[in-house]
Amino acid sequence: MGTRTKEDYYQTPEFALVELIDGEFYQRVHPDITHQDILGNIAWMIGELLDRKKGSAHLIMGPLATEIGEETIVEPDIIVYTDKEKICDRCYLGGPDLVIEIVSGDDLFHDYVTKLKIYKDAAGTMEYWVVNPYERVALIYTFGGEHCAVRILGFDMPLTSMIMPEISIDLSSWNMDYLIK
Repeated sequence: MGTRTKEDYYQTPEFALVELIDGEFYQRVHPDITHQDILGNIAWMIGELLDRKKGSAHLIMGPLATEIGEETIVEPDIIVYTDKEKICDRCYLGGPDLVIEIVSGDDLFHDYVTKLKIYKDAAGTMEYWVVNPYERVALIYTFGGEHCAVRILGFDMPLTSMIMPEISIDLSSWNMDYLIK
C-alpha cells in the first residue's frame, strides 16, 4: 500500500491521465483513435437503449473519477448506475452497477487484472466489461458475493448485460479495420 490519498489525486493537474490505486499513482496511456471510436459508439448505443427504457439507469462516459476508497480512484471509460445519491460534483462515490473499460495501449494487465480486482471488490459493482477491439472480443464479468462468472464473447455475438438485460449491443456490423493498425 502506498501513501497517496484522494486529496493527493485531486491536486494532480486537471488533464493528467492518472489513477490512484492502493495509495499509488498509476500513469495511464493516452487512448488511441480505435479506443475513442469504440468508446463513443458503445456509449451512444447503450445511451439510446437507456433513453428508450426510461428507467432508473443512467450512463456517464469517462473520464470520471470513481472513488472506490480513500486510496483508490479509477477513471472508467463508461459507467452505468442506478443510485443517483452516489453522484457528487466531482466524482462517483463507490462502485457503479456496470463498468465498461476499452482496452488501449500496451498495458493489458491493468484492465484485465488490476481493475477486475478493484471492481469485483468494490461495493455496488455488479458487472464489469473489458472490450478488446484489437482481438474483437469482450469479457463480461458478473459479480455475486464471493463468486464471479465470466462470459467471453466475440464481436459476432450480442454483448448483453446479465444485470440489465435491456443493455444488449451488436458490434458485428462495425467496420473497424480502417482504425486498427
